[in-house]
Amino acid sequence: MTSWGLGHATGDTVLRRVADSLKEATRLGDILARVGGDEFVLIAPGLEKREEVDQLCDRLFTAIRPLADDFLPVG
Repeated sequence: MTSWGLGHATGDTVLRRVADSLKEATRLGDILARVGGDEFVLIAPGLEKREEVDQLCDRLFTAIRPLADDFLPVG
C-alpha cells in the first residue's frame, strides 16, 4: 500500500476496515483471520451447496466494495 505513496497509516486503516467489513459479512461460527500482508482466510463450515458458497462470496465482495470509494480499488 505504501507503493502508492499513501503511507503505512493509510494501509493500516484500509486493513482494519477490510477486516471489519468482512467480519460483518460472515456468519456465526465462521472464522476469519488475517494471515499476512493483505491476505485474509475465511473458514466457513457447514456450507453444503454451491449456492450457499456463492451467497457468502457475494456478501464478502459487497462488504468490501465501498472501500474503493474511500481508498483505492480493492478486491
